[in-house]
Amino acid sequence: MYILFKAPTGSCRVHGVRTEVMPDGVSETKCEASIEFAPLSKDSKVKAVVHLHAIADEDDATAAFVHDIESTLNPICMELDSRGKCIGISDHDELCKRWDDRLSLLRANYEGGWVEKELQLLTDRVHNKGLLLNMMKRYYVFSEWMEADWSGIEFTKGKGYREHEETALGVPLLFSQECSIEDNEEGMLLHIDGNADLKKNEVQLDKISLLNEAQPENIISIEQHCIVKTTGITEIPQSIHSLYTIKGREQILKDIEISLTFQ
Repeated sequence: MYILFKAPTGSCRVHGVRTEVMPDGVSETKCEASIEFAPLSKDSKVKAVVHLHAIADEDDATAAFVHDIESTLNPICMELDSRGKCIGISDHDELCKRWDDRLSLLRANYEGGWVEKELQLLTDRVHNKGLLLNMMKRYYVFSEWMEADWSGIEFTKGKGYREHEETALGVPLLFSQECSIEDNEEGMLLHIDGNADLKKNEVQLDKISLLNEAQPENIISIEQHCIVKTTGITEIPQSIHSLYTIKGREQILKDIEISLTFQ
């Protein structure tokens, strides 16, 4: 049995929290995304019109800059395939024109070498559809939801297993996943417990260096625990809770917890 994908319609708001727990401290980021869905074609493709908003601390010196960047980029229109995965950027020419028209104002409002470096990096990404799509796929609101592809799990008596590549923690990683579906009074729970054994796959070990870890060669594996709560497995979820444990040879190097709630 496979979960049949049902193309989303209407709109939703997603609130996300990402928490990193390390031996030397804890860091947390928050964001919100509002998304409107519309059919694109007869083959079940969907257009997702996305407005992103990072929730910054009032004392954050870069908060105003981030807000103006968001205002310039929003909305970003993403194209989803018949299984709900991000496969492209729609209305790309319009986005590029909007960015270019406002770029001089951004440069006028903010000063410093870091500003020009950041604006040039963003300009390169906006004008390259592939880079822009990869940037959006790495954003944890989408990597934990639209990149998970639950319709690709084959279940027998409520349990399933698969080898699946996910854009977890910002890089594509191959997980061995054990999955199960649980019915309860409030709806359904989808459990996914996965493991990425980096020592068995040198390509993954190279990718993990993109996480900006000080010593990526010390990472042995990444454990994944995900619970999806929904009233119906083909519907937009009520919540997604994911925990990634980055393990070294003798200790846990970092825990990364991602919580998404849908309204």
